[in-house]
Amino acid sequence: MRIFFISLIVLGFSHIAAFAQDPAKCDGLDMNDAAAIKACLESDEMWYAARTKPQFEPNQKCEFMQMQVLKISMSASDPKAAKRINSKTLDNTENDVPSCETLSEVVELIHGRPASWSPCMGYDEADDKFEHFKYCIVEYQRLRYNQPERKIGKMDCKRATATYQQALSYVYPARQDQGEYYGQKLPATYTAPDCAKADAFFNAAHEVELAEMEKRYQEEKALRAQAKAEREAKAKELAAAKKKARMAMAKYDEGYQDSLDAMSAQGLKNFKEQEHPKDSIDGKHIKRALVGEVWEMMPEKRYQSGSNIAKIIHTTSGFKSWTNNKMAPNVYHVIQKVEVQNCDLANGKARCTYDVTLGSNIDYHGMNNPDQRAVYNKLGDFAGGGARTITLESDFTHDGTQWIANLDYDQAKMLMPPEANYDQDQAAKDREKLHCDMMSTISGWPVC
Repeated sequence: MRIFFISLIVLGFSHIAAFAQDPAKCDGLDMNDAAAIKACLESDEMWYAARTKPQFEPNQKCEFMQMQVLKISMSASDPKAAKRINSKTLDNTENDVPSCETLSEVVELIHGRPASWSPCMGYDEADDKFEHFKYCIVEYQRLRYNQPERKIGKMDCKRATATYQQALSYVYPARQDQGEYYGQKLPATYTAPDCAKADAFFNAAHEVELAEMEKRYQEEKALRAQAKAEREAKAKELAAAKKKARMAMAKYDEGYQDSLDAMSAQGLKNFKEQEHPKDSIDGKHIKRALVGEVWEMMPEKRYQSGSNIAKIIHTTSGFKSWTNNKMAPNVYHVIQKVEVQNCDLANGKARCTYDVTLGSNIDYHGMNNPDQRAVYNKLGDFAGGGARTITLESDFTHDGTQWIANLDYDQAKMLMPPEANYDQDQAAKDREKLHCDMMSTISGWPVC
């Protein structure tokens, strides 16, 4: 039962991901770090080779790989949001996705060669569009077919243009501006290659020209790498500032809660130190003794994961939890009252039979919608056991100040919220029966 309630308290820390990757390697993934992205993908050891690795083949589209990285990263912290990611929601301005440059590096780390479309990036920034066309169309085919020594070969202008546009479509999103290329996945400044130049190029493609082309491309690549490094540095500064702000807010939230708890600290202290007569015992004395047993079963403790904080806090009736994570609930468990049936008392020892009324409930404090919060709280109360009364018979000993309960483990366990039991096979049978009953009602005769 203790494990059950701790799991509820830290619900926001432990998400069941839509993917089986390791949350430690995927949560808060640095979208500019190719090595970190690769480590995240590989952390799903069971399905990496069969499912994940093929999604990052050199001939996969950049947009598709961006979507996969985002879904896997988000699944570490918000599985429901990860399931909503698709080609239509990918462009959400709040989504941080890796650039095509970074994804080409990821592909190269995984497969030993970059993405086939990597030579075709940077069209809008290229001063000489025809130079870009020449380098792209040659290297694209070499990488696409994994043939580093592949010759340029003869290609007419129509075929060359179609191949060029195919390569660019792997990098760029569909254009939304009205015009000749509306809806096509091409750069914003795209213009078709000059056929006269294209024909001349294919007819007179020499190694010297290719070497010069490679030199210019490497220079442009160096400039892009420099610009990428500058963007990454700014992104890291911003991420560090956001993390610092989150930690500061977490500290503030905890301090505020501590100040509220301090207001009731004296009452709790008095409750812990209250004196009981040695020659008599009643319901309030037994309640104090039983609350002490609950404290032993659920000691005060603080948990922290990043900026998320959760605490177990003792109260005069049992314990409660507090967390600053809005996705996790707060738990409250109390011994409401004790009614004594009878007690045999002698020489500071007593054996009593009594009824104990317990209460367990859950509050999803982070939900802004009152109706939704009420529904989740009610479901949480069912899971926590709600209010219930049990009858116990046990011994008590006066320690000179208070009556102390002498409970065995099974009795002490009964004072705690019940454990959650889940039978997957039985749940499946119940769902099947419910479906059959519904279909039988609709059709008017037994379906199964």
